[in-house]
Amino acid sequence: MILGIMGAMLLMGSTANIDTGIGNGDWHVACASNFFIFTLVAQLYNTIICWIVYSEIKTISKINLYFKSVLIALLVVQLIISSTKGAIGVFGT
Repeated sequence: MILGIMGAMLLMGSTANIDTGIGNGDWHVACASNFFIFTLVAQLYNTIICWIVYSEIKTISKINLYFKSVLIALLVVQLIISSTKGAIGVFGT
């Protein structure tokens, strides 16, 4: 939950600092990059916990788990693409 809250705060910071040509472009990129990193880690943790719960007591839909896994894969692809473009970093670019 802490990673999710941090991601949400970074999303707000990223949105608040959208560059209008005056400045804060670096801050916007840093917040946006870190938002995606924290979101990926939070969702990865949540998906692992869901798979553990499913393997133990089968209370979660298997379709839901597959959907979560596909979304994790898409976030990883986005992370790889972002890192090759140089727009990645934890608390900085």
